[in-house]
Amino acid sequence: MKAIEIYETNDGSRFDKKAEAIKYEELCDKCNSINLKLGILARDLESNEYIQHDPEVIKNTFREFMGIVADSIPDYSNMAIECGNGERHMSHIYRVISDYNIICLSNLMFRFYCIDFKNGKEFQQPYFTSHQEKVTVRVKLDNCENFSPTCATCNSYDNGKCTNFGKEVKAGDSCKYYQSDVIEYTCQQCGRKYEITDSDAGNREKFCCKACENGY
Repeated sequence: MKAIEIYETNDGSRFDKKAEAIKYEELCDKCNSINLKLGILARDLESNEYIQHDPEVIKNTFREFMGIVADSIPDYSNMAIECGNGERHMSHIYRVISDYNIICLSNLMFRFYCIDFKNGKEFQQPYFTSHQEKVTVRVKLDNCENFSPTCATCNSYDNGKCTNFGKEVKAGDSCKYYQSDVIEYTCQQCGRKYEITDSDAGNREKFCCKACENGY
């Protein structure tokens, strides 16, 4: 009988070789940097809660994450890049990551799967991306590299401007250009009420979608 030395990383993954454990910890650090860009909540979301993100931040951050996946799983690097560019559905690379059982990649991939890339809402489970009417309570992030906590409404204020929409706001005041919980915008083309973050129009304060903005 002989003793065997095993190296355990911070997330519980175990390796026989120290070099492998160190390499994995470096990968975890990269994933943690992505989580910081998305923002970190100190607790799990409840089933009726969501976090509001800027959709463009989500797309760019996911693309960055797919670059990390491509470097970590070279045999599927092309698939990861294509998913990051929106050329493939993310379910393709999700299956690969699950098969490889790399915990830090799997955990972060699951988080992206809980986000609606169109409106930027993050939910407790992927199920709610298709059943958003059941989720009505917005919670704010505790720690996020992309946002400053000085804007009382959108949590996105920097250098005198709302970093979501580029409008001037005062530090500590609510940002009147962003309302995630209260529907207050009326489309000037079709007349329907909408949340500004749900609009894909160039002028989201006036039109609920590109079609209305173009006069259809």
